[in-house]
Amino acid sequence: MQSAIGFDMPGTALIISMIVTLLQDVANMNWNRVGSWTTFAVAAVVGGCVSPGGVDGNLINRYQRAIVERGPQARLDASGIGSLKPAKTTVGSPLPVEDTVVSKTVRIDESYELRNELEGGAKMVEFSRVVTTTTNEKDPDTGKVRSVVVPVKRGPYSVAYPSVPADVHAVDTYRVGAKTGQVALIPGDHKLIKLSLEEAVLRALANSLDIRVVSFDPAIAREDMVRAAAAFDFTVFGAMDRIHAENKQANTFSGTITKQRNMSFGVRQHTTTGADWSLQWAMTRAWDNSSNAFNILNTHYEPTLVMQVTQPLFRNAWPGFNLAQLRIARINAKISDAAFRDKVEEVITQVYSLYWTLIQARRSVEIQRRLLDQTQKTYGITLSRSGLDAPGAIITQIQASVRIRAAALITARKNILDVQEALARLLNDPQINALSKHEVIPTTPMVTERIELDPVDQMLLALQHNPQLEQAKLGIAASEINVKVAKNQALPKLDLSASAGIQDLATHADRANFDMFHGDYASFSLGLAFEYPAGNRDRLANLRQRKLDRTKAIVTMQNTADQLAVSIAERIRQIQTSHDEIVYQHAAVKASEAQLWALEALETKRARTPEFLQLKLQVQGTLAGSEQAELQAMVNYNNALADLARINGTVLELNRVDIAMPQVVNDRWTTPKPTTATTAPVTRPAGRKGLRSE
Repeated sequence: MQSAIGFDMPGTALIISMIVTLLQDVANMNWNRVGSWTTFAVAAVVGGCVSPGGVDGNLINRYQRAIVERGPQARLDASGIGSLKPAKTTVGSPLPVEDTVVSKTVRIDESYELRNELEGGAKMVEFSRVVTTTTNEKDPDTGKVRSVVVPVKRGPYSVAYPSVPADVHAVDTYRVGAKTGQVALIPGDHKLIKLSLEEAVLRALANSLDIRVVSFDPAIAREDMVRAAAAFDFTVFGAMDRIHAENKQANTFSGTITKQRNMSFGVRQHTTTGADWSLQWAMTRAWDNSSNAFNILNTHYEPTLVMQVTQPLFRNAWPGFNLAQLRIARINAKISDAAFRDKVEEVITQVYSLYWTLIQARRSVEIQRRLLDQTQKTYGITLSRSGLDAPGAIITQIQASVRIRAAALITARKNILDVQEALARLLNDPQINALSKHEVIPTTPMVTERIELDPVDQMLLALQHNPQLEQAKLGIAASEINVKVAKNQALPKLDLSASAGIQDLATHADRANFDMFHGDYASFSLGLAFEYPAGNRDRLANLRQRKLDRTKAIVTMQNTADQLAVSIAERIRQIQTSHDEIVYQHAAVKASEAQLWALEALETKRARTPEFLQLKLQVQGTLAGSEQAELQAMVNYNNALADLARINGTVLELNRVDIAMPQVVNDRWTTPKPTTATTAPVTRPAGRKGLRSE
């Protein structure tokens, strides 16, 4: 936005009076006074107030100002553990919370006892295994919960080991939602809280400290605009003093006592043309006790009105140079706006990614738990046939698989907590935060339908909307201004100075001021000052530096654009590849399920040889691996879609964002409607026909 310059000086009536008097003097050809009045008029014309520039009222800027106005997030306490938990605030609708109850407990006790030592150092160990399953069932008639305990004891069995294993005592507790029966996947007594992707985006926009920290940068940059415009503001100045002097004189005519009071005030300004002007009124009251007959005014008042103007003609002259800092401040403010938008899009993309990763982590626990249950079942069946066709080698083989898969389940549960806490940090919500004891249940499924994307359209979108590219373009604009400033500074210095004044003298202050504006005692002066350093090497070197900076800024913008083009092409390939992987991994899952079903059907008809059990364990692992791979492909597909939206700068146009952001700006919350699929990125630039998944 170009600067708005208005002309507004104090003493408007006084200036009008000066102009009228100037016209009268021109008519009377009183050129001495015309020069004085002309100086006043020039200063009045070049002076003016400069606007720092406005702020775009688009949604992202209104959102930024709303976040700044909120200030630091309210916390429960100023210190201690309460300082880490957000205070209760209204952000959207309260998330549904559900208590959990224990639905089943499985306790496994394995005891090992040395029977005798074998040749070669091996140990013959007798072990027994007890699996106690406690199921809490709700009586449909009375509503009371009763516990059903089913112990299953296997053994004792004699198995050879290199050394005596340690006893095993493990308890696995299954919890579900008290009302819905939703399966809880992390251990411990806690509550379930359901979270849709819409609610996650809304809470991140309202509470994320990552966004809140950066939100102050545009506000700070706008104050730099005000400071740069303030260089052209009027400055009012004034002074008062009183002098009393008693001096011995060499003759009887001079007074020995003098008293003087001085008072002055004025206004000065640096203008957009580079001129510095000042207008000062001063009044001096003087008295002395001299007895000189020629001194007819022992007490007199002397008012003066002086205007001074200095206007550079080459160096430091004209708006191109003097408005440079203001224009650069405006560009820096736009760069801060773009950086803020980039941070918002980054946080929203992270929310998307962590949301999908949380779904993946929870599904992984379900897969690992089912795999462990299958292995435990195979282990129990094998132990029951210990005396028939299950030798010790097979038992130890399955024992190893049970231990490995139990450890994998522990790691999978930890991953849920890691991802959930990372997401909670971004949401920073009173219900979901680093200290909340909730298990988050994602309710929004991932996208699985194929989306066709045109690389050219995506690159055009990035050229229009990518905030990093926008910052690079603004950097070029700032370097252009710096080149113009350096060119101006390389010019010779030639300054035109002018001054004009009017003065009078009378025995009364009112009379002196009145007579002064008649302009009978007027004076003015004109002058030129020139300066140019020999060789001018310093300023010419600075000009070459600024030109190199401009070239570097252009190359930086080109490099950024090329990187974006490569990233877009890579993300589109990732989207296509991930979708193909989803299709093939899903087919692999179905094939593994069929193979496992066939093996389980065959298991009742043939002996359990080590080879057969190894194959069964392998197929169980293959099925779990195929499900994990399909799940990973789905996460990669959805993350690639979100990454593509961030690269082409359209994250803020996603439905979940453009619905949530106005709520944060207006502080009016609505209940989001549940959706069955995520919003895909904008696929075509504005003005071109395209599709947008709804």
